[in-house]
Amino acid sequence: MPVIDRAIAFLRGQKSVPILNDNNGNLPTIRVVGGSGLPGAQWTARGYQQMAQAGYKDNSDVYACISLIAAAGKQVKWWDGGGNSKAHSPLEKLARAVGSDPYRDIASVVGDKAAIARRIKAATDPRASIAMLKGAGGAEFIEAWLSYILISGNDYIEIDRRANNDPVMVYLMRPDRVTAAVRPASDNTAPHMTEVELVESWRISTYGRARPVVPANIVHSKLFNPLDDIYGMAPLEAAMLKIDAQNEGIALLKRILQRGFSPGWIEAAKDSIWEEPQVAQLKERLGRSKAAGEEIFLENATWHQMGFNPSDSGVGEQQILSKRDIASVFHVPAQLIGDTTTQTYNTYGEARRALYMEAVIPLLTQFRDDWNATLGRELNSPLDFDKDSFDAIAAARSEACDRVHKLFTAGIITQNEARGDLEYGAVAGGDVFYAPANMMPLGEADVTGKPAGQD
Repeated sequence: MPVIDRAIAFLRGQKSVPILNDNNGNLPTIRVVGGSGLPGAQWTARGYQQMAQAGYKDNSDVYACISLIAAAGKQVKWWDGGGNSKAHSPLEKLARAVGSDPYRDIASVVGDKAAIARRIKAATDPRASIAMLKGAGGAEFIEAWLSYILISGNDYIEIDRRANNDPVMVYLMRPDRVTAAVRPASDNTAPHMTEVELVESWRISTYGRARPVVPANIVHSKLFNPLDDIYGMAPLEAAMLKIDAQNEGIALLKRILQRGFSPGWIEAAKDSIWEEPQVAQLKERLGRSKAAGEEIFLENATWHQMGFNPSDSGVGEQQILSKRDIASVFHVPAQLIGDTTTQTYNTYGEARRALYMEAVIPLLTQFRDDWNATLGRELNSPLDFDKDSFDAIAAARSEACDRVHKLFTAGIITQNEARGDLEYGAVAGGDVFYAPANMMPLGEADVTGKPAGQD
C-alpha cells in the first residue's frame, strides 16, 4: 500500500517510490519479485487427448505433416481386378510375391509360378474388398486411418458381420475409445507372448457406453513400440518435446506482444514523491489511454529493460529448428511445410518424391497388408494399390523406364528381364537377347572363347 510503502522508504532513507509496474491492473507498486532459479519444465501428458490437442490442433507444423501425408494417401488408386491396362494386376503381383502371407498355403500346394497365378486368380476377386472399402468411406476412410495412426500409433477397424459370420461392413474406431482387455496372468505365461495371445477382448467405449468386441472382429494396425507388447507408438509422441518447446515459444511471443513487446518498468526521477492524488490521477490517465489505444509518455522518468530482447531470445531460430525436427519425425521434407530456406524447383520435386517414398507408401503398404491378412483373406479379395498413380512417383517411373530401355537396347538384358524390372508380366519370346546391328567384335573368338591370335 502507498502509505506503508512511504513509511518503509522513509525508514530506509529513501525519498521516492521508484517503480511503476503494469502487472496488476496498472497499479503502482514498489514490490520487486526476485527469481530463485528456473522451475521444473512442464510437459504435455502422453495421452491421446492431450497429444491430439497440443500437437495436431495447436501446432501448425504437426497439422501440416499429418494432413499432407493423409491427403496424399487418400488419392491412391486401388485395383479392382482388371489390372492396369496391359500392366500388372494385384493378383499377378501376389503370384510373383508368392510365399508371403496371406497366401502361403497356395504356395505350399502349388510349386509352379504360372500355376500359382492361375490358382490365385481363380480363388480371389479384389472387387469385394474394393466395394467394402468404398462403403466404409473410401478416400475419407484412408485419410482418417492415416491420421489416426500418425497421432496415436494405432488403428482399429471393427468388422460388422452377418448371421453367417461373413463380413458385411467395417468401421474405423477412434483410437482413444479402444482398449485391450488382457488375459489374466498365470504362472506358465511365457514372456514372449504375442498380442494375439495377450488380448482376450477389445473394449470399445462410445458416448458413455462400453461394449466388448472379440479379437476376430478387430483389425489392429500399429507402429513399433519398444515399451509395449499391445499398443503402438505414434510419431507424434516422439515429437512432443519439440512441440511443447515450439508451442511455449509462440506463447512467450504472444505474452511479449500483449505487454508492449518489451517487458520492463518505469522508474520515476530521483527524489520524486508519489502522493495519493498523484497515484489516483496516474491510474485514471493510464486507464483512459489504454482504452483509447494511446501511447503514454512520462516526463522525468527512466525506462529500465528487464530480461532480454525478443531478438536475443533465440525463439525465432528455435521455431525453425523445431519445424525441421518435427518434419523429420514424420518423414516429411521440411520445405513442404514452410521451410523454404534451400528450396529450388529441382529440390521441391525431390521433396515430393521423398514424401511418397518415405511417408505415404510405407503406411499404405501396412494398411494393405493388415487388410489382406484379415478381411482380404476372409473375402478371398486381396487389395493392392498403384504406386504409379502418384504424380511424384511417375517421374521416378519415367527414369526407371529410361534406364531399362538403355539396358535393353544395349543388348545387356532381355525383353522379359526389362519387363520384370518394371513389374510387367513376361511375354512369349521375350527371353532372346537383342544387340545393336552396329556392334562389331574387334576379333573373332574360337571355340574356347579366346580371341584369335592368342594361345
